[in-house]
Amino acid sequence: MNISGNYANVVGFAATSLVCALVVFVVGCARTPQYEALAVWRSPTSSPEERLDAVAKLIPVGMTGAEVRRTLGEQGVWTHWHGPSANLSTENGAIVGRSMEDHNYWTLEYQIPGGSIALFFQGAPGKLPEELKFVRAAFRKNLEPASDPLKREAR
Repeated sequence: MNISGNYANVVGFAATSLVCALVVFVVGCARTPQYEALAVWRSPTSSPEERLDAVAKLIPVGMTGAEVRRTLGEQGVWTHWHGPSANLSTENGAIVGRSMEDHNYWTLEYQIPGGSIALFFQGAPGKLPEELKFVRAAFRKNLEPASDPLKREAR
C-alpha cells in the first residue's frame, strides 16, 4: 500500500474540489443584467426613466401578461381600454374629427411616485388579460388636480 500516493490523491481531490466550489460561488453570486434590472424596478428611489429601462431589459415584446406579473410583481392593476377612436385636428380654425379604427388594448399599471408605469397589451376577443401579449411600456404622469371652485375661501 502506497500511503504517499493515496495522500497525494486526497490532497489533489481536495484542492480540485475547493477550486470548483470557489468557481461555483463566484459565478453563482455574480449579478446578472436581469438581477440588476429587477433591483432597479423594485427600488423606491428609481426614476420613471430608470424603471422603463428596467422593463425593456426584463420584458420582451410578446411576453404574456401572466409572465409579466410573475416577473414584475402581483401589485399591478389591469385596465381595459376599448371603443371608438377619433383623430381631432384643426383646419381653417375649425376642429375637424375623423373616425379611426376602434381601439382595444389592456394596460397593466404599476403605481410609482408621480404616476404609474403602464405596460400595454394588444386586446384579443375571448382572451384573458393574462394571455395577452406585451407590446410596449410608458410612464403615465399623474395629472395635477384642478382647483375646486367650491372649496375656495370667500373673500
